[in-house]
Amino acid sequence: DLRFEPQSDDEVEVKRGNVNIVESLGEFKSMESSIDVVRGRIHSRIRKHSRFPLKSRKFEFKRKSKLFQNQFPTSSNKLKHKTKESDSNIHPKYQSNDLLQRLLGDTIDLHTFWTQYYEQKPLFIRRSTESRSYYPAFLPEFCTPHKIHMTLKQNSTKLRHTIDIDVTNVIDSTRKTFVPSNSSSQIDPDLIWKYFLESDCSIRFRSPHSFSSSLLQFLSQLQPAFGSMVSSNLYLTPSNAQGFAAHYDDIEAFILQVHGCKHWRVYSPLNNASKLPRTSSNDFQSTDPEVQQQNLLFDVILKPGDLLYFPKGFIHQAMTVNYDGCNTTEAENVSSTKKLNDASIHLTVSVGQKNAVIDFIEYNIEDVLNRACEGQIGLELRRGLHRDLSDCFGSRFDQELYDKPSEYLSETDRISIRNEFRDRIEAAFDLIKDVFIQNLDKYVDQYAVNTLSTVLPAVLDNSGEIRERKNEILDEKTMIRVIQPNVFRILCENDKILLYHCLKNGSKYKEKPIECLEFEMDDAFALEFVLISSWPHGIQVQNIPHESLNDKLEIANALVHEGLVSILHQS
Repeated sequence: DLRFEPQSDDEVEVKRGNVNIVESLGEFKSMESSIDVVRGRIHSRIRKHSRFPLKSRKFEFKRKSKLFQNQFPTSSNKLKHKTKESDSNIHPKYQSNDLLQRLLGDTIDLHTFWTQYYEQKPLFIRRSTESRSYYPAFLPEFCTPHKIHMTLKQNSTKLRHTIDIDVTNVIDSTRKTFVPSNSSSQIDPDLIWKYFLESDCSIRFRSPHSFSSSLLQFLSQLQPAFGSMVSSNLYLTPSNAQGFAAHYDDIEAFILQVHGCKHWRVYSPLNNASKLPRTSSNDFQSTDPEVQQQNLLFDVILKPGDLLYFPKGFIHQAMTVNYDGCNTTEAENVSSTKKLNDASIHLTVSVGQKNAVIDFIEYNIEDVLNRACEGQIGLELRRGLHRDLSDCFGSRFDQELYDKPSEYLSETDRISIRNEFRDRIEAAFDLIKDVFIQNLDKYVDQYAVNTLSTVLPAVLDNSGEIRERKNEILDEKTMIRVIQPNVFRILCENDKILLYHCLKNGSKYKEKPIECLEFEMDDAFALEFVLISSWPHGIQVQNIPHESLNDKLEIANALVHEGLVSILHQS
């Protein structure tokens, strides 16, 4: 594999190298619980808690699952974690980082990627010829144009224009989107295919993982590495065509070239203010001075197996090109063989959307303000504004605009009121900051539940076995173990223990409300022990720290029934 890095003189330098995987142990710390504990009885009812009107999905990960263990080349003897335990005993962070390392190949280690590239600059990785069939392994439904056509036909009743499918092309540097008069209607796969073949339109398949279990597994296994939802879009573009105009996105993008070749141009952000944007841009004209003045970082042709990464805010555009040796598969529609064989298919894996510091603050700020206003400490925040405030502030008092003082306030009084109000605002923000910091653990918990509500469902190799054993009768000798340590979050609210989990999440963003089990406070220690402290070895029901065997069985049965805990073996 080859690694390409953008150079300051707009040239691309090719580097070869073998590197060891460098892992930050801080990334793999197990979830800690700060819940004060006593003991007692379970309330095994499920409810949607009003604090989190969120959405939910399944979750779980296997270290090197059978599906992916032979796909990506890596030097296994260089892996730092040399555990001899089974795959199910390895923390999902290790599994996810292994998969990300395999995706990047042996030319760059994770430590370098996180510290020098992620959210900073683009990266281009050229795969060797023998490595170009990796992506189709987890994209069997989308690895050729013909298979995409079949997938559209088989799922036409489930797909909607502009929601699931976009049909676009670029004419005179302007993107055109083709939709029927009723844009919410289900798609007509034959009409879409006609646009593709006859009008050189690109087909964008939103969330293709909803229709591919192997792609869903691949994406869900990547999530722990990023600590947030990982999603995808798939693009089929005819030869010598462009589906989307130049623009920048609000996500970290990994471009995986699956079929055909595509010519990509990646430019630097417009300015510092447009780095790491919170929203995507409108389309740029290719002749826009804004684009032409930007530094062209990459001007490359992606072949099957290649990977291109670029952060939020980096302007990019791409066009399908004919290039020798591009395709590893043959088109299957004989009447359109050349048209299909020269088409490009790429998968965009997106991460990091709405997961910045400002999003964390924004999510919690209402609760922070409410707490800051409480009691004696919030007295000044609740005190009224000065009666002459509007006569002392405003654009008319800017130095360039200000020509005379208020008719009834002296200049001295005006300056005094302005200074006093500035002091009050500074003091208010000091108080708000203190409240935020003092309750930071609580706010991280709340934001973690919000994140948990967005992630993709887990795909376990043994999920069928877990489902089959859900209805088994437990006794005191039954051995149980949490399925994965990062599919839940325990919160303490209003003298209740709330156990949120993502096992019933959908495959699209916040498709379903997140599930929540409610327990009494005196169940906290038992829950913490079963779900956190005993992983990965598990625990016998009789050893659950609770008052009576009946209490222990009630907690174990509730967790097994919900799918959070699996049965290892019976007595």
